[in-house]
Amino acid sequence: MTQSSKGPLSGIVVVDLSRILAGPYCTLLMAEMGARVIKVEPPKGGDDARAYGPFVKGKSTYFASVNRGKESIALDLKNDEQRKVFEKLLEKADVIVENFRPGTMEKLGYGWDTLHKKYPKLIYASASGFGHTGPNSKDPAYDMVVQGMGGVMSITGNEGQPPARVGMSIGDIGAGLFTAVAVNAALLHRLKTGESTKVDIGMFDCQIALLENAVNFPEPDICSVWGVRDLGAAFRSPVKSPLPALFISGTLDVNAPMHRTEEIRRGFPNSSHLIVENGGHEDLFIDSPKQIEAMVAFLKDGLYTTTTITLPGFEFLSKK
Repeated sequence: MTQSSKGPLSGIVVVDLSRILAGPYCTLLMAEMGARVIKVEPPKGGDDARAYGPFVKGKSTYFASVNRGKESIALDLKNDEQRKVFEKLLEKADVIVENFRPGTMEKLGYGWDTLHKKYPKLIYASASGFGHTGPNSKDPAYDMVVQGMGGVMSITGNEGQPPARVGMSIGDIGAGLFTAVAVNAALLHRLKTGESTKVDIGMFDCQIALLENAVNFPEPDICSVWGVRDLGAAFRSPVKSPLPALFISGTLDVNAPMHRTEEIRRGFPNSSHLIVENGGHEDLFIDSPKQIEAMVAFLKDGLYTTTTITLPGFEFLSKK
């Protein structure tokens, strides 16, 4: 898109200090929606992604794939004269996006607190490994790091094989998507209230969010009780539905009168591990995929008004 292109973000100016993938993917989406994106790159070499192949006529197609539709200027932000040029850009900007390690912008004199005082309408967006707060905030992170730490690798690959990296850079792309969504929300907030905000996105946080229901699965060491190698093997097991495979062993805590014990036995005719405790508290230990499928079907029948399935670190509540 060009400066005159139409789109929902037409008229919005984004100053883009980001490089490689997470930040550039965010600003790519904004450019696709009509924003004017001005990419600020270091004079020596520019964005690191310019050196990534494959190349066509000496130019990186990787770089072009996430920076199309943007304008670019080379500025040394440690040079006083070039800082003046950068600050003129900020005067006209609606959004600034960066994906440096936390603390870098403050060292340059362009942290959120400084910029907010000088440019009160400017939205500040950061995409870093672990966000700007917390014990890991200063740690560097790459796509494969957050894929591994976030858990998606544990449910990816083939049974009997080590955890596998997702084929595309979901760690970076996920963070870029979340940053773009948050920036658009910040623009709407500014339109409604006149207030600019700081957007602080952590790649690791995004990986956790993208796991949907898999984020509730127990820790891999608990899987040894299930007779499977790890959490990924459980999720990849040959049971018809992947979710039931995760209940291969656990405690079914049914808040029901004791006279329903026989109903539970009929629901799990193959189970010989039913233990009835005092106070009408029944614990059912399940240790095979077939029993898991039976349990899920049993719950769907709705024999109980409230049924709680508990595993270490996991709780699922089903209401009839």
